[in-house]
Amino acid sequence: MMYHEIEWTPERIKSFWDYYSMNPSKNKIYFGKMFGDAVLRVIKGKINLKGSVVDMGCGPGYFTSKLVAKNVSCIAVDSSPKSIELVNQNLGHDQNLLRTQVGDLHNMPLDDNEADVLFLMEVIEHLDASFTNQVFSELRRVIKPNGILVVTVPNE
Repeated sequence: MMYHEIEWTPERIKSFWDYYSMNPSKNKIYFGKMFGDAVLRVIKGKINLKGSVVDMGCGPGYFTSKLVAKNVSCIAVDSSPKSIELVNQNLGHDQNLLRTQVGDLHNMPLDDNEADVLFLMEVIEHLDASFTNQVFSELRRVIKPNGILVVTVPNE
């Protein structure tokens, strides 16, 4: 097998995550599914999950489902339309799911100062370095003053 570089354009990224979200054999490795409960245990008592909570890069909604099960009102956002379809199918009936949106970190489909808490679970390591400043500007734009950003990244 020959190795070749892939240019991760927004279209290729969406296509990749569409494939992952629709492939049942890949679903078991989503971080939110495997470790979402542990993340919630770690932040319990430290972060108030009230107001507008955003699961940015929600994938098929594994972590979102853990939030709504704890009566947290949340917004689920992902660049993959197929992932958002799955979130709507599985959680669309839940009153704690405020809305779902297709969107990415470069141009978040959120209002200025909308998020009280924003989760980026295993998302930031997928960013192209050339977009880092733009992404952090977007994060500053959408998170309320004194809002909280929760980021997880792989250990390795």
